[in-house]
Amino acid sequence: MKILALTGSPRKDGNTERLVKAIIAGAQGKGAEVNYYDLSQLNIAGCKACMYCKSNDGCAVKDDMLPLLQEILTADAVILGSPVYMWQFSAQTKLFVDRLFAMLNPDYSVKFKSGLPLVLVYTQGQPDVKAFAGYFDMNAKMFEFLQFKVVDTLVCGGCRNKEDVEKNEAIIAKAKEMGEYLTTLK
Repeated sequence: MKILALTGSPRKDGNTERLVKAIIAGAQGKGAEVNYYDLSQLNIAGCKACMYCKSNDGCAVKDDMLPLLQEILTADAVILGSPVYMWQFSAQTKLFVDRLFAMLNPDYSVKFKSGLPLVLVYTQGQPDVKAFAGYFDMNAKMFEFLQFKVVDTLVCGGCRNKEDVEKNEAIIAKAKEMGEYLTTLK
């Protein structure tokens, strides 16, 4: 089982990274191979809308997104974590999401395994975990349109300080269980 894990927080070792790494720990405990990337440390440009990807493999923009596109082709599951900034993904995460356009064929089929399991992970300063539920639902629908299978959406609220997520023992436990569960989906 090969899992691609990504975080899009500019805060190193912050709540989003810690929550995603709890999922990773659960998966690795069951023998999964996990490749982890911090999107804020990569050079990923915005989509240029050049349509190169519609008649070629990959993307015309030669940056750090290209290896991630290759990882998606061989992954058995994906974990994508982002803090909530201004009701949305962080800018680093949004760049990654926009560049997934390269994975769509002209007929809107995908270049990777249809039904690829995906776990969405959000951390937010707002304590009410339902405050941005509409946005999270919209993102899940967008990923389903891209033919991912959204397995779960984990949300941890009240995450302002770097280590706040670790105070929420229930979400850390749920994250580890999610990692274990991902290993059963192959």
